[in-house]
Amino acid sequence: MLALARPEQQRLDLGAPEHFQLLHGRHQHAVAVCTSAPGQKWQERVYSHVTAATMAQQLAADASLNVYQSTAGFKLGRRTIAEVAALPATFVDLDFYRIPKLASLNVGAVLDLILEAHPWLPVPTAVIDSGRGGYLLWVYPQPLGPERLARWETVENILVELLAPFGADPQARDAARVLRIVGSVNQKSGSPVAGWRDTGPGIPFDQLFRLVTTQGLDDLARIAPAAPERPRLALASTADLQSLGGDPERSTAAQRAQHLRPLQLAHDRA
Repeated sequence: MLALARPEQQRLDLGAPEHFQLLHGRHQHAVAVCTSAPGQKWQERVYSHVTAATMAQQLAADASLNVYQSTAGFKLGRRTIAEVAALPATFVDLDFYRIPKLASLNVGAVLDLILEAHPWLPVPTAVIDSGRGGYLLWVYPQPLGPERLARWETVENILVELLAPFGADPQARDAARVLRIVGSVNQKSGSPVAGWRDTGPGIPFDQLFRLVTTQGLDDLARIAPAAPERPRLALASTADLQSLGGDPERSTAAQRAQHLRPLQLAHDRA
């Protein structure tokens, strides 16, 4: 059972259907469901919304598979940033098991430490124990459309940098990301993926954006000031790619990672 951050918060335990509904219940776009197994090739497919809900539940019940679902909704095609049609949530993937002083904790206890360090940060809508580490989801009352991708990326980038001391994975911050489904089994650890959700309505994206681009950047500047010769970096946003002459509609996450820029640029644009 996961530790409960902030005891005044009420929670509901999640299963695979509830996990899917929480992320994708407010849009009707396609969703990617992916699997892998020891010794087998990675398998992924973008399913229609109804089919994805069924496949996520069925595959999560197979204890021999790693099973993932996309954090975004897509046009019925490929799982790429260019195909994103709905952005339901901000997420941070925490590999805290890599940090010696945190390795013995569970994701609920790590969240308590995060909220203690950054009390302005809203309690996540959902907390997922991924079988070794975990991840946090801030689900919006209404998903964002793809025209707001640049602002979504700004929030994602800042949070990943801010939560780096807690194991935030710098590679897991693109809009086409897939994360483990509750009810599946992490084949690396043999542990089940579990999770709970807060019973509140979720935080509107605009409110989260204001908090992250003001208090979040202030905290980041205070705890990790950038040396002039080594500025802290984040992934380029869509606007950055355009200014560099890139084509954000055709870019992959790896290509975006090649266009780095100081967090101060995100602050100035915010």
